[in-house]
Amino acid sequence: FTVRNVGNAIGYISANITGSHASNFEIVSQVGSNKIPPGGWHSFAVQFCPDKRGDFYAKLWINTSWEHGEIPDVYADLYGAGRYGFEAEFSPPQLDFGTVLKNECSDEKEIFLSNTGTRNMTVRISVGDTKNFTIIEGGGYHYLEVNQTHTLRVRFCPTEAGNITSYIAAWPNIVEDIIPTMTIHGVGKEKCGIQIQPPSYNFGEVYIGESGNTKFKIKNTGKGGALLNLSITGVDAESFSIETNTSFSLPSGSEIETKISFRPATGGTKQAFLLAVPDACSFEWALLSGVGKEKPLCMLNVSPTNIDFGSIPIHTCSQNVTVTVVNMDSVETDIYEISLMGDNPEDFEAPTGPAGVVPAGSSIEIPIKFCPNSIGDKSAYLSIKSDNCTVGISVYLQGKGLKTESDPAWDPDPPSTNPSSGRWYAIGAVKSSQSPGYGMVISHCPKSKWLDFPTSSVFMFYLDHKGCLWMRDASGQLWIYNLYTGKSVDFSLGGGTSPVFALGDTKSSGDKIEFCYWLDPGFVVFAESSWDGEIWSEPSIITSYPTDFAKPNMMYWYPPYYLFLNKTSDNRLTFWNANEGLVRGVTLDWSPQYAVRDDDGRIWVSAENSNILANFDKDLEDIQIQTFSASRKFNGLARNSHGDIVVVDTANKQIIIQLAEEDYNKIYTVGATNIQSGAARWEGGYCLFTSSDIPFFAIHLEDFAKGGFSRARVFGGEINNLNLRGDAGLLSYSTWKWSWKPDTKAIETFLGE
Repeated sequence: FTVRNVGNAIGYISANITGSHASNFEIVSQVGSNKIPPGGWHSFAVQFCPDKRGDFYAKLWINTSWEHGEIPDVYADLYGAGRYGFEAEFSPPQLDFGTVLKNECSDEKEIFLSNTGTRNMTVRISVGDTKNFTIIEGGGYHYLEVNQTHTLRVRFCPTEAGNITSYIAAWPNIVEDIIPTMTIHGVGKEKCGIQIQPPSYNFGEVYIGESGNTKFKIKNTGKGGALLNLSITGVDAESFSIETNTSFSLPSGSEIETKISFRPATGGTKQAFLLAVPDACSFEWALLSGVGKEKPLCMLNVSPTNIDFGSIPIHTCSQNVTVTVVNMDSVETDIYEISLMGDNPEDFEAPTGPAGVVPAGSSIEIPIKFCPNSIGDKSAYLSIKSDNCTVGISVYLQGKGLKTESDPAWDPDPPSTNPSSGRWYAIGAVKSSQSPGYGMVISHCPKSKWLDFPTSSVFMFYLDHKGCLWMRDASGQLWIYNLYTGKSVDFSLGGGTSPVFALGDTKSSGDKIEFCYWLDPGFVVFAESSWDGEIWSEPSIITSYPTDFAKPNMMYWYPPYYLFLNKTSDNRLTFWNANEGLVRGVTLDWSPQYAVRDDDGRIWVSAENSNILANFDKDLEDIQIQTFSASRKFNGLARNSHGDIVVVDTANKQIIIQLAEEDYNKIYTVGATNIQSGAARWEGGYCLFTSSDIPFFAIHLEDFAKGGFSRARVFGGEINNLNLRGDAGLLSYSTWKWSWKPDTKAIETFLGE
């Protein structure tokens, strides 16, 4: 400190320390009384010597004297802070991570440690609760110089629910009584678990301005509750709406229902997502889809609207009846689809497909005739659709098929020399155990030819309406061969130790076809292929359903369902379709192997390698069971065009026949040397079989049942013991009520006829 004499006379000064903390300050130079002339100055040196940690205050007192009188003393404030050699501070002094889900982690947060003391020091930085807090960066040993600041990054990862408090400390490597610490805190919260059922929903076609709705269930399967917000998102979100609350609390284990509506404002396919966003776990979504469709006004007039063809002998045709369709619109219209639908479309004939453009006020004529394939009442309807009548109009068709024994076309024998066009076709697959071990035998009795395709043994096969042979081998591979052109493709459908499949309905005037197949280890898959003009495209999956049955023996297309015959430990008959999945089923005490359908609509089913033959009504109810001798082992089932039923007993080398005209009340047993498993429908009263030394042998069931034994035929070439898993749909399409029939002209082309 420096004291100046600003007066004009000589004076004297002395310095002292005063105040409550005076003992912690010391004058170290110019002690005592000092003379100071006018304009002169004098300096005093003061040092701070704290005896403990803390803040200290005092005053430097400058006592002045003058021989001629008193002058005021002078004072200066003194301050000092007592510190240990090492001190440090955390910034912030406490930190709250807020609420974090259990077993998840917060964002990293920064903490600063500053050396505010007078000594450099090595410190060990650690957290108290290492289960729930983690120093990501900056922990462990660090050397801090005076005034240096060190950065830490810390994260909160709760392993338990509730309030969690801990600390971070900087431990000096020299024992001091000061250990810098700070408080850290967070709240652990149990997770929720959100599920939405169903995971997707297709509203189908909905007219513009109208609405369809459905309900979704939202369940919390987690241990923690959730605050849930629902919303619709996606490119077509405006077409869908939530009709119930969009925000609510969902405790653990609880569920709610929410109603979703689809109301398209424009036409076309719409898609969006139902989004469920909880505060305590990840979000979930469900796919919403639908098609907006213009509601049409039909401007077509059709006459007549109902045609009764009366009674017509089976395998003959009525005279044509003409249906007139008039375009009543003021502009032209495109009649893009004419189709036969209903219960018995296979028994009526009409030009189908697109009819083309019809000018305003003009008309077209559609000839229709009735050609019954079996006896009984038949019905169908002619559906007509145009771009000014998209919902279509229909003409109801009916008639009755008569059995006429006097008609030689009803029950002829197969030809022995030259094939008869339109009749007597057969297809069988070469078993892997028979040379050459692959390929197909294709016949137009009595002519046959081996198709060296595919290169593996086929399990199931069908001929479609385009003349293509569909085959699936034991590995599950799908093979398609055009008998007209020879073009082929193959596609992997996935594992198939039970490689059953069935062709289903057609769309787009026959240029799209649905089919269903079994996929290991337990899925029923629905797919669709498109026609490119010569061959079918790679299948695209429509949908699939997981199942709990082990293996199927066979399956059949029985519109609108696919019928599965499930074997091994899960003996069931089940109906499936693409929209609903499993529709219904019936559990059996035996393994079902093959099925046929009689003219009364009952489904006959034979047991696999056993002695049971049963029949059911169309809903798989009203079961009637026949149990034969325990020595019987059934491995083949068929019916003929008369409706007679035959089952193959491979253990006793016999066939067992029941005749439709006797209401199946009598049983006939006929020996069949070397007969093998399998059977198929054929023309008239015949069914096809195979043996260890004959590819195809056909017998007339009624003739053999009644002891005639004269009406039989052997054909098929030199490859014996074929796989006859049905007739490839050649005739059974009519009893299963398909809307299309196989193109047998392709067989004639393949055989060079």
